[in-house]
Amino acid sequence: MLSPELLGKVLQSAPDAIVIVDTAGVILFASRQITTLAGYQPEEVLERSIETLMPQRFRELHLAHRQTYNRDAHARPMGMNLDLRVLHKDGRELPVEISLSPIHDGERLLIAAAIRDVTERKRIQTELKHAREAAERTNLAKSRFLATASHDLRQPLQMLSLLNGTLRRTVRSPVAIEAVAQQGQAIEAMSRLTNALLDISKLESGAIRPDPSDFAVAALFEEMRTEFASVAASKGLELRIEAVAPAAHSDPSLVGQILRNLVSNAIKYTHRGWIQLRSAPSDRGVRLEVADTGIGIPAEQLPHIYEEFYQVGVATNTARQGYGLGLSIVQRLVRLLGVKLEVQSEVGRGSTFSLELPPALAKAVSTVLTCDCASNAARGLPATARILLVDDDAGVRNATAMLLEVEGFVVARTASLSEAVQETRRGPPVDLVVADYHLQKGETGMDVIAQVRALVGRSLGAVLVSGDTSSTLRDIELDEHLRVASKPIRADELLELIATLLPPKSEANTGDGEPSMSAKKLHPVVFVVDDDESVRSSLRFLLKSMGLDNQAFASAGEFLSAYDPAQPGCLVLDVRMPGMSGLELQQQLNLRGAIIPVIFITGHGDIPMAVEAMQHGAHDFLEKPFRDQDLIDRIQQALAKDTKARAALEERDGIRVRLGSLSPREREVLALMVRGKPNKIMAHELGVSQRTLEIHRARVMEKSGAGSLAQLVRMVMDTQPEPER
Repeated sequence: MLSPELLGKVLQSAPDAIVIVDTAGVILFASRQITTLAGYQPEEVLERSIETLMPQRFRELHLAHRQTYNRDAHARPMGMNLDLRVLHKDGRELPVEISLSPIHDGERLLIAAAIRDVTERKRIQTELKHAREAAERTNLAKSRFLATASHDLRQPLQMLSLLNGTLRRTVRSPVAIEAVAQQGQAIEAMSRLTNALLDISKLESGAIRPDPSDFAVAALFEEMRTEFASVAASKGLELRIEAVAPAAHSDPSLVGQILRNLVSNAIKYTHRGWIQLRSAPSDRGVRLEVADTGIGIPAEQLPHIYEEFYQVGVATNTARQGYGLGLSIVQRLVRLLGVKLEVQSEVGRGSTFSLELPPALAKAVSTVLTCDCASNAARGLPATARILLVDDDAGVRNATAMLLEVEGFVVARTASLSEAVQETRRGPPVDLVVADYHLQKGETGMDVIAQVRALVGRSLGAVLVSGDTSSTLRDIELDEHLRVASKPIRADELLELIATLLPPKSEANTGDGEPSMSAKKLHPVVFVVDDDESVRSSLRFLLKSMGLDNQAFASAGEFLSAYDPAQPGCLVLDVRMPGMSGLELQQQLNLRGAIIPVIFITGHGDIPMAVEAMQHGAHDFLEKPFRDQDLIDRIQQALAKDTKARAALEERDGIRVRLGSLSPREREVLALMVRGKPNKIMAHELGVSQRTLEIHRARVMEKSGAGSLAQLVRMVMDTQPEPER
């Protein structure tokens, strides 16, 4: 047995402050560490309440907690996940951790509390938190920089490429033709180097993240055939495809990028024979191979092939066909996906690169969109096809327009969503849209395409051009009338895409079988509905003299049969007419959701009638006889009101389009954001890391165009349907 004296020494030597209290909270013992912790000598706190050592704001609540603990006393930490504080004698508050243990002294219950000062630990945790937040801000800044650099570096290359394409179609001098050809080769080399360097930078920064799913290997191989068959054939090589394994589980986009780099390398270093893509089941899942009959790689050079700017058989400071970045990118992608890549090579006989992928989790559904575009390319194109061009960069916009106009197209140049919609409504019918993905004010080319298709028809062809090679574009829902191209796109490639999308001459401008909204006259029209012929004639003469387009109808039914809600304007309406009255017509328009402002005129007006009309949304109520100028003033006000209301609807539709472009996961994040949930809670509910959640949240803000969470909530509320009355 240990002596009481020794037990006392044990308590006094403990590194934590030990305090023993009874069930009333009275301090019966305090070790000398209480002086270091709280500034009190042990005897100063004896017979005092334990709440003496607590900040004032915690004392009342602690009384209730202490009574609860007395009823079920057991050893446990105190206040799990709470910010516990000790009040120092000098008034300072110190963060602490407290462990409670019951002591039974006969029938008396005592509680021992071990109190540890965690000030230093909290300081370190705070510093780590700030460092982590700074690192995350740096990563986000780096991602934003790379996105901006990707766009800004590709913009001038895009402009140079398009201008070069225009020159090739216009110059006639042999010297000029040769110079333009050399210029084109230089631009192509610059484009390859820029793309490779940006890809490496994005991989190094973590801006590219895998999005694994089941996908059909055969569909991915068909993409490779479409992209490289003609390139191989131009060198007299055969491209063989053999897809035995049906499906794999990985990121199909990143796997496709690995295969593209490997096939491109194989074609570069193979002078005769073939390049083969084959797949087969393996012990680990699926094995993809890219084999060739090329020059092969010496054994001593194999360890170096993944180094930047290293090329097999090319000495330093000699002429180069490429930049030696393709395999460096491949290695980084392989690490990112967590898969295995092997290479076997024999000098003079060729090389084989083997990529091991996990097997599909279920029966694969292809995530790679393929289409047979060759049949459309051979069809005759409309001689004066009208292309709506949307790009906020004036240089690229003008260069693209010059190229298209040289090819005989009619080009409508616009820089934003609103300009594109306005041009579609007022101009001749649109046959095709060519749009940059990133526009100003958070707008995207997909927003433009969706809104123009809503006006013209769902089958309208569109080319979406982007300098963004990140995963952002993966969420775009492709269809048979949409092509996505990466900047810088060569002039010939752009024209080939356009050729695959434009309808033949006999089908041009037909949309989905409905007349194009852009072909309708959408200038504001003043509609006059009055059963009195003389009133109609005099009103039409007045409106014409003021330069206002107008149409007159003798009855409400005649007007309803002809009225198009998309037509802007206002309605001058008689109240009392045979058949359907003016008030009944107003109610019919309200039921149809029409927003056209209504100006009532009547020779039999009374106050109840005017009140009813205004309650149902009438713009104004005039009693005959009225002065001409009074009516003109009301009409001008009504037209301004209509313009404002339609602009608001257009803005709301734009918001719906932008929110509609969110991926399913981003919509889930949006729903939680508008409910005000913190990132940590959202990440837990969605089963993702907080970092992944923050990336999704940033994409939601970017795609929606919202400048703040409050604005995003207002946008979502504005797009909700109004409750039925």
